[in-house]
Amino acid sequence: MQSQGVDNSLIIQGRQIGPAELEQVRGLLAGHPDWSRYRLSRELCRGWNWRSLTGQIKDMAARSLLLKLEERGWVALPARRCLSPIVGACRQWVVHDPWKPYFAYAQCQHALGNEHLLRELKFLWEEQQEAWARPMSDWLLALHRRRQKHGEFKERQCKRAWQRDRNVVRRGRYRPPRLAPGQGRSAQSKAAHLLDRLEDFDWNILAFLWDGRVPFTNNQAGQDIRMIKVRQKISGCFRTRRGAQIFCRIRSYLSICRKQGRNLWLALQSAVNGAPFIPSSTSRWTLRPDQLQSFTFGFLAF
Repeated sequence: MQSQGVDNSLIIQGRQIGPAELEQVRGLLAGHPDWSRYRLSRELCRGWNWRSLTGQIKDMAARSLLLKLEERGWVALPARRCLSPIVGACRQWVVHDPWKPYFAYAQCQHALGNEHLLRELKFLWEEQQEAWARPMSDWLLALHRRRQKHGEFKERQCKRAWQRDRNVVRRGRYRPPRLAPGQGRSAQSKAAHLLDRLEDFDWNILAFLWDGRVPFTNNQAGQDIRMIKVRQKISGCFRTRRGAQIFCRIRSYLSICRKQGRNLWLALQSAVNGAPFIPSSTSRWTLRPDQLQSFTFGFLAF
């Protein structure tokens, strides 16, 4: 592999890459052939002291940098163990919004809920006339429909989708270029902030393509917990644990009935009369008499 064309003017992921930096990357790869890509990216960040303004290492940016170097034929990365490498024993996904502190939990895999992203893209093309935002939104929705129709993407399909995503982001970069390293904190437009996120968390955004456990959005989880937060912020907290348990019991019952397409008023009447709606399942469980009495009392006592 040759490093022809590498000079100090090359900038990848907002970081200047020259022959010295390229040799450091090659040395890291040669010295640790058994390491995963996840571990390599984090070690590269520590070696370069590549951190965000909050002090967190920028391992996602380092991972994208390594992929770009591999695309140019300048380095050879180890085989991908899984499309989203993790550390630790936990192999569960956490789907959340792009608040940076969430990524501090390294024992799980992180995916971004794309409904947040779609709302931001809609704002950019309707209010700020950003031409690249509409194609990005349409592309994400097309991927979602294809994922629902044909199932999980194969690795080659994921790479093509990722490349298409990068091309759209590249078209958006002609107006708000990325801040150079060491430039410090400065005001950026909403479009620039979103483009930074699309570059740094691309695999987190596209995680729903290759793993069937990852939903396209976490809206359902947000809706399920929203009424609890409304109760806390507007009506105030509960005075007793008993009151909180009764409230959660009623809200969970209504949430299940709504998802099952039941009439909520009739479902409440059935619960008060001692015959609450119980969704069918493969195990076909039913409430014991003592559980049924406690369940009904919760409605009457609220």
